[in-house]
Amino acid sequence: MAEPSPEERKKAPTEAGPALPGDSALQQPKSIIQLMENYSKIERAQMGIPGMDDLVAGGLPRGSLVLLSGACGTGKTTFAMQFLYQGAQMGEPGVFISLEEQPETIMRNASLFGLDFYDLIRKKMFAIRYFELYDFDKLKNNLDEIIDEMKARRVVIASSSILGLFFEDKYKFRKALLELGKAFRQRNITSLLISEVPEGSETLSTFGVEEFAADGVITLHYAKVGNVFMRSLSIRKMRDTIHSMKIHPLQITAHGIYVYPTEEIF
Repeated sequence: MAEPSPEERKKAPTEAGPALPGDSALQQPKSIIQLMENYSKIERAQMGIPGMDDLVAGGLPRGSLVLLSGACGTGKTTFAMQFLYQGAQMGEPGVFISLEEQPETIMRNASLFGLDFYDLIRKKMFAIRYFELYDFDKLKNNLDEIIDEMKARRVVIASSSILGLFFEDKYKFRKALLELGKAFRQRNITSLLISEVPEGSETLSTFGVEEFAADGVITLHYAKVGNVFMRSLSIRKMRDTIHSMKIHPLQITAHGIYVYPTEEIF
């Protein structure tokens, strides 16, 4: 049987199924171009981590709350500290909120990669606070005070694994994170929320709700390839921007994290 002509296809009833490929070929590129133009208008916060901004069209959409997830040894804290350090170099004050590890330990480890946070503290471009609180409202009030004092543009909270213990109900935790993300967006603050996951787990967060409250999810992997372990990174979601859908190699070098945007892990 001969294939219908383009004129006959146009006259076909709708119940025959979707239009054949090519019928809307003149419209589709226009919509894609418009989408790209819309994304190009989004204000972005460059992460400054080599190779990382290439994966998200130039940087995180400003005001986003991004979940940074991974097992132990994947480089979560190093990634977050680089994000704050590079932000300070671009004139954006940052705040690190630790609910577990002592500030001195965090800054000492960062100094091994040449990240001098002591100097940033003297210049009032960085603040780090340790809170041993189990009351979300008190934590939020303290965070607001520090943000106001620093005029912060970037915030890191470590970690959701401890933060979630403030709540008996994980759905209340999800609601609290949504409120936190809304408050950051209103102040145009770009933030990372660190989340720990078990080794080999397919989950994206500690409590299974953080990824739904966040605007984006960056996952750090640590997998055995042959007889060596290899670090890599993927972006599960990122609102308001296009992003890479591939798994990219990642190395922790003498100068911190380096992402290889043109290479892939198969």
